[in-house]
Order: sequence, then C-alpha cells, then structure tokens
Amino acid sequence: MKRCEPLTVRDQHSRFVLAVHVSHSAHLAEAKRVFELHGLPERILTDNGSPFVAPSSRYGLTRLSAWWLSLGIEHLRSRRRTPADNGAHERMHGDIAMELEALPSATIEGQQRACDLWRADFNNCRPHESLGMRTPSEVYKPSATAYVGAKVELLYPERMLLRTVSGTGFIKHRSQMVPLTQALAGYTVAIDPLTGPPHELWFAHRRLGFLHLDGPRARVDVEPPSCLALNELDRGGTKP
Repeated sequence: MKRCEPLTVRDQHSRFVLAVHVSHSAHLAEAKRVFELHGLPERILTDNGSPFVAPSSRYGLTRLSAWWLSLGIEHLRSRRRTPADNGAHERMHGDIAMELEALPSATIEGQQRACDLWRADFNNCRPHESLGMRTPSEVYKPSATAYVGAKVELLYPERMLLRTVSGTGFIKHRSQMVPLTQALAGYTVAIDPLTGPPHELWFAHRRLGFLHLDGPRARVDVEPPSCLALNELDRGGTKP
C-alpha cells in the first residue's frame, strides 16, 4: 500500500468536482475524458507542480500544458509557495485526505472507487453556504465549447513565419537552430517578422518570448508565465 496523490479538477464558480483521478500515468487521458464530458474551459488555474509545469525547462511547459494552450485554454499558475492563491481547492484536498485516508484501499482500483464515491457525494449531496445552500451539481453548467477530439490546427496571422518544432525541441530559422522545448515537439510556432528585432515568438495565443539572431547563437528571451491569484480571477468575473 502506498500514499495516493490524486489529480483533481474543480470548477471554481460552482465548486463542482469534475475529476478525482488516482493514476499518475494517465493525466493526459483523464484530461481528455473530462473535456469530452464537460467541454473546454476558458482558463485553468494550477499550482507549479508536475504534470502542469516543468521546473527544469525555461518555458515551464509540459506536454499536458502545451496541449491546453493548443486548445485555446489559458493556463494560469498560482504563485510559488502561495497555496492561498487556490485556497478553496487546497481545502478540498484536505477534505479528501481526511475522509478517505481513514478507509485506505490496497489497490489503485479500490482507491479510485472510493474517490468516485466521494466525488458523487460532494457534488450531489453537500450544500454550500457560498452557493445559497445549493449543491455544486445544482449550480454547475458545462462549457458551451465542445471538445471535438481531433488534432488542432493552429492558426496564425498571414504575416507570421511558421516553424515546426522538431522531436528534440528545436526550430530552424535563417540557418540557425533555435532551442525551445520538447514539450512543443510536433507543434507549429510562429515568428512575427514585423516586430523587433528581437522578433516575437508565439505558440497558439501565448507569446513564448523574443527571438534574438544577432549573436553567435540564436536565443529566446522567455516571457514570464501567467500567475494569477484566485481572488484576482474572481474579480475578473471569469471561472477556470
């Protein structure tokens, strides 16, 4: 028996829990299943742990977070060492731990069944004062943007110079190899020739940084990640 750290997905507006998934080896598959059932969100707020952020990469992208960006989802990170940015979600983790650790299962399958039962009870049977004593399932509404499952073709303005990221995480521009990240392997990125120099480098709706070609080696000054506290998200009237 070993400690279970499930992947959890929750709608901030309604408190509705979309997933409590045990297996760490299938996060991408579980995310696809959640999107198939509930549609695509506009934004996803996560902490800075894996599988959402790659701390050893200058861009911080993983295959999962790169895929989110390719779908048009804005990926927001809480500030490092600031769990209060997503306090309600952390409190939910505490509830899961307190209620499920008392009845541990010896198998992953048993742990997943316990998590599924907990999620059903939380969504359908527990009223919340912040929801006017309604349950999350009474408030939650699926996204109007469906997930179609097909590979996304990224669209950029016609002026952009398009480059496909190699399997090793490089693009080639003006006979120079530019290192990016393997998280973007197979995706198309775009260089804006009308900016700079240095030129803006884009992936989907995110500006990755600024491409320099004036030195002995091409380099990219990386754009800082989007970090947003949950109370700021609330003030903006949006939901993850």
